[in-house]
Amino acid sequence: MLTLLAAALTLLLAGCRYSGDPPQLEPPGTSVTITVDMGPAVEAGWFDPASEAVGLRGGFAPLSWGSSVSTRRLESSNRFRVTVQFPVGTPEVVPYKIKVEGEDNPNGGWEEGANRILRLDTEKVSVERTWEAPPDDVPSTVTGDVRVHESFGEGSGLAARALHVWLPPGYDDAPDHRYPVLYMHDGQNIFDVRGAGAEWRVDETARELIARGAVEPFIVVGVENTAARMEEYTPTVSTWQHMARRVADLDGENGEWAGRYAVENLPETDEAALLIRGAGDHLEARLPRDSVWVDVRHQEDGMLFEPRSGIRMEAIERTSGKVSWIRAFRPGTGGQGSAYAKFLVEQVKPFVDANYRTLSDREHTSVGGSSLGGLITLYLGATHPDTFGGLLVVSPTIWWNGRDILDVVRNRGYVDGQRIWLDTGLEEEEDMLAGARAARDLLDSLGWTPGDDLMYVEASGAGHNEGAWADRIDEMLLFL
Repeated sequence: MLTLLAAALTLLLAGCRYSGDPPQLEPPGTSVTITVDMGPAVEAGWFDPASEAVGLRGGFAPLSWGSSVSTRRLESSNRFRVTVQFPVGTPEVVPYKIKVEGEDNPNGGWEEGANRILRLDTEKVSVERTWEAPPDDVPSTVTGDVRVHESFGEGSGLAARALHVWLPPGYDDAPDHRYPVLYMHDGQNIFDVRGAGAEWRVDETARELIARGAVEPFIVVGVENTAARMEEYTPTVSTWQHMARRVADLDGENGEWAGRYAVENLPETDEAALLIRGAGDHLEARLPRDSVWVDVRHQEDGMLFEPRSGIRMEAIERTSGKVSWIRAFRPGTGGQGSAYAKFLVEQVKPFVDANYRTLSDREHTSVGGSSLGGLITLYLGATHPDTFGGLLVVSPTIWWNGRDILDVVRNRGYVDGQRIWLDTGLEEEEDMLAGARAARDLLDSLGWTPGDDLMYVEASGAGHNEGAWADRIDEMLLFL
């Protein structure tokens, strides 16, 4: 009997076995393949498809606005392609742009005009288009009365831009009433999805809060950014530079540059190392804490150039025919923050006060923005404390140029009566979270009181994008 049972069990188990290859599970979410024809840039004479890199940037992971997902060139053509996988939970509308990496490209390598939009409405999406093809026509999402002043600031020394002025319900029916004002950077993405492919929903949220009496009616002024956004939103010139020491060979690599380089101030691990492979004119580099190998180019001055990041690499020392020390640096960028602050304080605000019924004193004037906009907001609060009584410092890039914004704040000290909202998302990069915490600790030590005139928030599940900021804009407005 036991023998018969054993035989039956053996047959049963054999029947349950899967024969053939194991099933392949599709990754969840939406797969998007983008093919871009760079022919117009080639014809314009500034883009070389054989030597320059083309990247994809956007507002939701795995895309970001700070670094590119690299495309691959299709054979020997002007066409480049990339496939990205968006996880479940990504918004159906994703803003993106194509960017040519490298130096001395028109508009910094960015496509002109508004962000383009990906619609994640199926499991697989395929997009074929040309470089700088016009954005799709998207319906406006503006709610309420928004008055636009085009080409504001001509002759100011900075690029002219549009001002978007949102007026609260009942503004025209109360000619004697005056209103507080909130000024916001990146003004094209706070009211309307058409400007950047995503928006903060400031108009909808403000209208709802006013309607239920949670806040007093107020005016919002969106100040558009320009192609010089990085320059205008940064108070100092970035002087990024690191020395890297060759510490090991790479298997099978014999070129004079090939090897693993330990970078100063970073741990000597594979993840934090600068890696270079190849020989002669065919070199690739992988930057610290990156997983992408990028073709590098030899410059006439003998340096290497990594087009994805704009980093140059100079051989400082050679030993036994191989490079032993490298100076890696990026040419200075940014530093027009003081000029932008002057523009905002001396031109934008007086214009708004003269043309709209505002309460123009500090107690009724606030300013806010995200990312670099958060950085310049903190700078404005420290350098113009008599103008701005409320600050929305949202997902700020405190890390800029060695966190030197903290020195500006420290030197100014506590500003009596100034209210500061400071936040970051827990799904943002580590340096964003660390920078926000450093800013919080500094403000606390200078005299701001957490929970009173300082509100610090770490938003669970929140990334670095307009959707995350829209989710908490109601709390920001209630705080101000």
